[in-house]
Amino acid sequence: MPRVRVIHWKAAEAEPLLEALREAGVDPEYDGCESVPELDRAIRANPPDAVVIDLERRPSLGKSFAAWALTKKTLRGIPVVFVGGADDKIANIRETLPEAVFVPLRGLGAALQKALRGPRRVAMPVVLPHVVRTTAQKLGIDQGRVVGVIDAPRGYLAALGELPEETEVVEDPVEPAATTLWFIHDPETFLAALRDMWTLAGRSKLWIIWRKGSTNGLTQLSIRDAMREAGLVDYKICSVNKDWSGMLFARKKA
Repeated sequence: MPRVRVIHWKAAEAEPLLEALREAGVDPEYDGCESVPELDRAIRANPPDAVVIDLERRPSLGKSFAAWALTKKTLRGIPVVFVGGADDKIANIRETLPEAVFVPLRGLGAALQKALRGPRRVAMPVVLPHVVRTTAQKLGIDQGRVVGVIDAPRGYLAALGELPEETEVVEDPVEPAATTLWFIHDPETFLAALRDMWTLAGRSKLWIIWRKGSTNGLTQLSIRDAMREAGLVDYKICSVNKDWSGMLFARKKA
């Protein structure tokens, strides 16, 4: 029985796709709503006979993942089948991945069997275009989650840019949000808030954000040192926009 890896970004909606594959005589491999690093490791460790990607959810991510797979020597030529999706999304992906198969759900079984029976093409590596990440992507803000903003400066929403659908932004939240953006403006206020930051880091993804080129002593090094003294360590840094930088902190492991 062929091994077919399924990529679907919302487990609660994946069953019709999985059932269509079972009816086609395939035992689909699917672990739920996975992250890209997990898929990367799983597919490279044990390449499947084909990859089926749902286009109803997060089509740009499905496109990027398929293009990534075609840059790997061990995966080139594995059939890639995209299922569903809007016409404009399909046209866009087809330009980058002309070797892929595009099919509606009702035609999946026949299309997949044909792709598996066909000769394995030695596809040329895909040259991935430079992708400009949004601020929300840099900060790991997920669709439908709450973002807490503390000590927000004027115009901060413009700095964040376009946010994922159904994202709720709450200033100075009473309850911890999924992601917290804590803007710091001067050393004294920052140092006075360290205990609160330590508490919050245990319940929220905590970004400390400071103004670039600050002349008041707030620098990447000084912020990192103070946070470490408070029992917090940074594990990601990003440029929020031309004016602000941010570091993501978590509690030190015991």
